[in-house]
Amino acid sequence: MVNSVEELSRTLMATEIKAGSGEATANNETSPEGTTTYFYYGNGLLAQENAQEGYLIYHFNNVGSTNTVTDENGKVKYSYDYNPYGELTKGSYGQVMFLFNGQYGVVSDDNGLYYMRARYYNVSIKRFINQDIVTGNFAESQSLNRYAYVEGNPVSYLDPFGLEKIDTSGLNGTFESGVQGNIGTGIFTIYGQVGQAKDFRGNKDILITLGFGVGPSIGVSGGIFRSITNAPSIKELLGDGYSVGVSAGEVAVAGVDYSIMQTDSGTYHGVSESISGGAGAEIHVGPSYTFKMSDILEKVLDKLIEWYLDEHPYQ
Repeated sequence: MVNSVEELSRTLMATEIKAGSGEATANNETSPEGTTTYFYYGNGLLAQENAQEGYLIYHFNNVGSTNTVTDENGKVKYSYDYNPYGELTKGSYGQVMFLFNGQYGVVSDDNGLYYMRARYYNVSIKRFINQDIVTGNFAESQSLNRYAYVEGNPVSYLDPFGLEKIDTSGLNGTFESGVQGNIGTGIFTIYGQVGQAKDFRGNKDILITLGFGVGPSIGVSGGIFRSITNAPSIKELLGDGYSVGVSAGEVAVAGVDYSIMQTDSGTYHGVSESISGGAGAEIHVGPSYTFKMSDILEKVLDKLIEWYLDEHPYQ
């Protein structure tokens, strides 16, 4: 079962049926039994679950290839390494469904072929097994080879669609836009933002950012903002951050903020611009915290369910 609505189609459920499995019927024929695996997504592929192995969590490298699979207790189940073209140098095919570029939905077959949506890629010969429907152009002579994988440059490019190379530097980045408000006391500034965020991987969520700064600002203002960061996904925007900003204007206040997000996977930077009604000026330097609105709604729903069960106990 595949969700084809997303920009990068997502496998939601897969059933594997092996020859000779199952129970014998009255005609001494084998009735096949399948292993059904369910896949879960957030910022790209997150985990899988089936009856045999339970809940397994994927961990990816910088190009979205699976390097570790752990169970729900954090114990390493499988480990993988690859050469630049995706050939396994550690681990085995057939253990999990997503290996090379697996975070972007590239499926690994037991025979070592990679299914990149439009066609299959044979890692042994470093070529696709059928021609690209995109013919290429003379300005980029490497693109004229319609069997070549990412024009012979797997370090700088990916091809999760099986159609054309994608610059890996373009895989990183988030964009957010929404509304914001500021309260200035003359010494301190308190601000909040609510915006729709999305990343290259097709993930979307509503984020809430609360910040506190030291700087000269008086009054209450509200307006709109938009921001970009070099974080690879929305996940890296969550949690503690730091912001430095300045804004000024006589009719409308225009502002620019520089932010830093420190996460377990690295340090990321962002720039945002805003415009608010009114006149004035402010400078702020201070910490911020970002979280998802869905997390709040989930907690509120849990509390409502808990309250309802307390008020209406099962009899």
